[in-house]
Amino acid sequence: LVADALPASTPPLARLLHAVGASSAIGAPGALTDGDPETSWSEGRSGEGRGEFVVFRAPREVPLRAIRFQVRPATRDVPHGTAPRRFYLVDDQAAFEVLLREDAWQTPGRRYQVTFPAPRPTSCLGLVLEDAYTSSDPSPAVTLTEVEGLSRWEGQVSLEDLVARLGNLGPEGREAASLLMRGGSAARKAIAAGYEHLEPAARFLALEAMDQGNCGESAPFFTRLLASKLQEEAVHARTRIERCGKEAVPALIEALREAGHPARLAAANELALLRPGEALPAILQADWGKQRRGFLGVLAKVAGAPRGRVALVEQLRDETLPASRVLDLLRAAGEAILEPEVSTAASRALARAVQGTDFTERYLALKPAARLAAIGDEGALGLLRSAMEDRAIPLRAGAVEASGRVTELRPLVLAATADPEPRVREAAARALAGYGGAGERRALMGLLEDEWTFVRVAAYDGLAAAGADGEVDAKLLERLRREQVPAALARAVEAVGRRRGPGAASALEALARETTKPLDARARATRALGSLCHRGALEWLTDVARAGAAPMAGEEAWTLGGAALIALGKLAPRDLRERLAPMLDKEAPRQVRMAAEAALAEADRCK
Repeated sequence: LVADALPASTPPLARLLHAVGASSAIGAPGALTDGDPETSWSEGRSGEGRGEFVVFRAPREVPLRAIRFQVRPATRDVPHGTAPRRFYLVDDQAAFEVLLREDAWQTPGRRYQVTFPAPRPTSCLGLVLEDAYTSSDPSPAVTLTEVEGLSRWEGQVSLEDLVARLGNLGPEGREAASLLMRGGSAARKAIAAGYEHLEPAARFLALEAMDQGNCGESAPFFTRLLASKLQEEAVHARTRIERCGKEAVPALIEALREAGHPARLAAANELALLRPGEALPAILQADWGKQRRGFLGVLAKVAGAPRGRVALVEQLRDETLPASRVLDLLRAAGEAILEPEVSTAASRALARAVQGTDFTERYLALKPAARLAAIGDEGALGLLRSAMEDRAIPLRAGAVEASGRVTELRPLVLAATADPEPRVREAAARALAGYGGAGERRALMGLLEDEWTFVRVAAYDGLAAAGADGEVDAKLLERLRREQVPAALARAVEAVGRRRGPGAASALEALARETTKPLDARARATRALGSLCHRGALEWLTDVARAGAAPMAGEEAWTLGGAALIALGKLAPRDLRERLAPMLDKEAPRQVRMAAEAALAEADRCK
């Protein structure tokens, strides 16, 4: 074959050859495929270098149509440099002798091309020197500067065309993918531009090509994919971003700054994972749009991380941070604001954020103020006292509920159980939930007589978590008989079942059997019989379970039957399988069989 001189050349679609070794070298063999026309390789043997060789790796799925090479660097001097006259190109099937008809050393920077008779699929290519254009130099060094492989697509299609061809799932698609994997930055820009138009199967080929890029150029692409509705894409993008680490941070921050970026919240999550310290200011400066709840969650993640504490303190000390963002940060920080290194900055930031009478600012400050008040912060205590006396009902109720764990404010919370506004009384009931003090229990029992259902519901919930007290148990049983509102009766059942007081099991069994009571309350009472280990109801529960499994069972029988199955699973009599036999039959409805099998597998059983 004859190598023809090229008047000019454009960069190939892809870098198909990769030099992996040489028999001898002056300069690294990799210089031949590094894309730099000023670096070169010379054989390290005296004379014409006959038999010296370089080995290249090549992608078999992309047949080589031609080889383009440059002999002499355009400007850099190569001591004793000499041009080859003949060399061999050897693949895994054949060898081709190549002749240069001119001394290429006389034309620095010129490129030459040799074309094969037909495209050559190969994974390995050797270039073996034969002889050279020798001169009077006693120590010639036969030299080459660049060696490039060209595919059959060279000069026929663009990189954008190759992206479109990824949709061909045959050899052509794999060839296009291989070219794009080796096409450098230009190929990755083409993929990014055309990616959304590809079918899912083609997208996975494109992702493999994008993975070959450095993180700096591929991170913006993968950041956008974090918001993909295809789980495989989103997982791939997240894995790639996390592997890139700090190199992906600029792209993530840029996504946060771009108001319309589809992956802003996902980018915030990844940034919080990779660099909590950098995530905090970036998130606080971003426009959250309609994703406020999500961004608050990310702030909480950052504030809770040890590496995020330093940034948290820095942001709380920043007096230029708007009051709304200070409050967002304090609310999201949660218990982290109680850490010794954070609490002082949090206290001062809270005071800056709430300086006037703005309702929104005062309301949003309630929860962080309660946390600080619990450790004796005077400013926070004053803010809560003021809110508890405010005329605005939501502010008063919010302050009461937030202050449940603040010992100094307990008298005000107890007093709120007699507030004229029912929402404030409800807040007081929720604030007192779980306290073991006699005063708190008496206040909650008083709220069981409230005319408003939601207040009684909150009181039932609060007493369910209160400490052991026979008076409370007796009051709940008495209310169980008198409660008329279904929603409140259901919570009364739950409270009696959770407390396990004297007489609870028999009272709940009576209610469960009472056909005039609301179905939801009866179902809850039926389930509670299992938690209470009430074996006296075993036969009744078996009958109810079987009735619910009957082919023509109505809603009431089916609902109670399911609750009875749950109770039987906890009671776990020795003959449970026999009792459930009709429900385990293959002819039984599928949901009934599943419920019966779950009862047999119940782990939380009565001893």
